[in-house]
Parts: sequence; structure tokens; C-alpha cells
Amino acid sequence: MPWAYKLYPTSVLHLQHWAKDDHYPLAKTLAQFILANRDKLKFRIQTYSTIFYSDKQTIIKTIDLFWKQWKNIHTVDPQILADPKQDVILCRRLPLGKYKYQVWVNRKLCYRLSESQRERLNQYLSQNEDTAICTNKHLSYWLAGGTSPYGQPGYFYIKDDKALMPLYLISDQIVDRLVKFVKIKK
Repeated sequence: MPWAYKLYPTSVLHLQHWAKDDHYPLAKTLAQFILANRDKLKFRIQTYSTIFYSDKQTIIKTIDLFWKQWKNIHTVDPQILADPKQDVILCRRLPLGKYKYQVWVNRKLCYRLSESQRERLNQYLSQNEDTAICTNKHLSYWLAGGTSPYGQPGYFYIKDDKALMPLYLISDQIVDRLVKFVKIKK
């Protein structure tokens, strides 16, 4: 679906706008389908493809609607999905090959941490590349002592459960949301 990028951003208001547009019938159909099944469906719109995550019945409806655009399907063992949690993501490859946790920081982190806590967090993320890495350049700049206050939500990666403990020892204000990645086999 190379035209699906037109639906971005996929807010409800923007999708409702596209659901009324008659100039692009496929985009209109996709917007209506996403709005109707938003509670049962997760999706990702990329440059040349759109990826849907859902249960079997919803995926069958998706394939029926977009038969000419359908390329491939991958399934996951239902036993793995027996107890799905909101902040758990199933994947075939962990982020950067080894990190199990994505730690989201609050956008007001610069006002919640003291200077010494910021320095300790920067030291932990920069000196322990085997257990933690910050891939966000704005957050890295602020942690390294940058002058402008960091005002954007961002994240960094942590390798495992043991590597989370030092974050809570530095400050309980660091972690806003924690996303866990679970590696599955094909």
C-alpha cells in the first residue's frame, strides 16, 4: 500500500477526514476500516508497506478488503499470546540485537532530576554500552550537560532486568514507561 502514508498522522480526527474523501477510494476504505476496528487492531504504516497486527478474524477481513495489495502473512503461536500485556512487544529480533527493555523518559525530566542525578544517569548510559544505550541525540546532548532543557519525550534501551535496578537507584523519576520486548521464534 504505497499510498497509505497519506493517512499519517493516524489520529482519529485525521482518519475521519480521510474516511470522507472520495478522491482516493483505497485510502478512504483503509481509513474507515481502521476507525471501525481500532480497538482490535494495531498497525504500522511505512513508506511502501502497511503492517497489521490483530486476531485471526480481523486479519481475514483485512485480506478480503485489500486482496490486491496483500503480500504476506506471519502468525504467532496463540499460546504466546495467551496473556497479552499492553507494554509487551513480540519480535523476532531484539532492538539493536540485544536490548530487552525500552525505557521512556518523561518530557519534564530536566525539571525532575538534580544535576548530580543527571550526571550519574549520563555516566551509566555512556559507560555501560553492554547493558544500556541512548540512541536519542537530544536526550544524549542534555544528559552530557547541554544547556537547553530537554523538553521532548524520549527513550533509551536497557539489556535486561538487572540493568534496570541502577536507574531506580539514581532516581525514581527517570522511568515514565517501560516497554518489554519478547523474542519469539518463527
